[in-house]
Amino acid sequence: MTVSHRQTVALLLLATVAAYANSLFGPFQFDDFNVIVDFEPVHSWSGWWNNLGHGIRPLLKLSYLGNWLLSPMTFGFHLFNLLVHLAVVLLVWRLAALLCRQWGIEGEWAPLLAAAIFALHPVNSEAVSYICGRSSSLSTLLLLAAILAFERQHDGGSPLWSLLLCAMAVAVKESLLLFPLTLLLWGRIRGTSWRQLLRVQWPFWLLGLSLTIWMLSVPNYVAAAEHAASGRSMLGNLALQLQAMLYLLGQWCWPLALNIDPDLRGLATASPIYLSMLLAAAFLCWRHWHRRPWWGFALLWLLLHQLLLYLQLPRIDIANERQLYLAAWPMALALACEWRYTLAENWRRPIAATLLMPMFLLLVQRNGDFRSEIALWQQTATLSPDKARVHNNLGFAYMLDGQDAMARAEFMRALQLQPGFGKAVGNLRRLDAGRTREPPFADIVPLDKEEQ
Repeated sequence: MTVSHRQTVALLLLATVAAYANSLFGPFQFDDFNVIVDFEPVHSWSGWWNNLGHGIRPLLKLSYLGNWLLSPMTFGFHLFNLLVHLAVVLLVWRLAALLCRQWGIEGEWAPLLAAAIFALHPVNSEAVSYICGRSSSLSTLLLLAAILAFERQHDGGSPLWSLLLCAMAVAVKESLLLFPLTLLLWGRIRGTSWRQLLRVQWPFWLLGLSLTIWMLSVPNYVAAAEHAASGRSMLGNLALQLQAMLYLLGQWCWPLALNIDPDLRGLATASPIYLSMLLAAAFLCWRHWHRRPWWGFALLWLLLHQLLLYLQLPRIDIANERQLYLAAWPMALALACEWRYTLAENWRRPIAATLLMPMFLLLVQRNGDFRSEIALWQQTATLSPDKARVHNNLGFAYMLDGQDAMARAEFMRALQLQPGFGKAVGNLRRLDAGRTREPPFADIVPLDKEEQ
């Protein structure tokens, strides 16, 4: 890599830090109280140790514990999240360079552009600026590092590092249990034969089976999966996850109305349209695989980490932007390859600047939404005005800030939209009892818990 490319990488990292600077002093948000502020196992070594074998995501909790012991203020948590994001940016750049060379995309600029798109894309803000979004960013860091270690295994390296990193990724987020399929996809994209893959991959399948058996022995894992899947048939869940995937893909392609709690009820009737779009995209990727393999890779990776993943492990909230953190980085690579493959040289720099500058500004704006609980849910309420939970969450933010009249109005609005909504009823009772500032908050935190 030339000096100019090193300077470009350094400039990219500085631009990323600048874009996220306004998020570093943001407060704890709603789920943060459940899993950090009011969660004793991340406040002491003994608490964390005693929670092993009972709760889920032990390595994620260990990262929270480290932050808490250094300082319970939010700056350290945000700084850690940002450092993780910067490390993931470097891994995206490294893996993109491997694939670009394989596909005949010459030079260093396409991998750098892919890393820049990933680094500055505003849809990734939720995985970085929202402290609980760490489960997505940290697990992605470990999985991509495992892929890089797996790549070196083909050159005679030991599989131990890759196996360890895969196990650590699962210990951060259980959905990364699909890592054997991820490595299988990576190996095939890299041109490795099935026979060679089976020869080198058997330890990963054995590890995956062992981790699955262990997870099934932990009551909280089983309870969380059963709760998420309750009331959904396989076909119904397929329709929901397909809607969610294409909704999120639309957010990635046009990130002008990012929403932490989208109202997807109106999308249900569009399932046949979505399925037709997906089949058409699959056909085009297959038809042009030899000329533009990057689009096929992006689609296969997205289907694995967005659709297949959540068919097996359904989510209560089916569309969170942080789900795209791992699922969509090959989209950035596909755009960068198309930029290098299609455009004349004199058009590349202005097009890249035209793409990245709005991303930077939108990212700064989106990070600003996380500056307070009230700001976040005010913005969300403008985008999901007919969703009861959003108004309940906004009312809860007002209640914590001592704005009781505003809180009452939002709780009443939530009950108008969804009569008998239990959390709004409970928050109104709390408001009437004058217990608006009294911890703990865990029993009334409006969002469904991400970790237990």
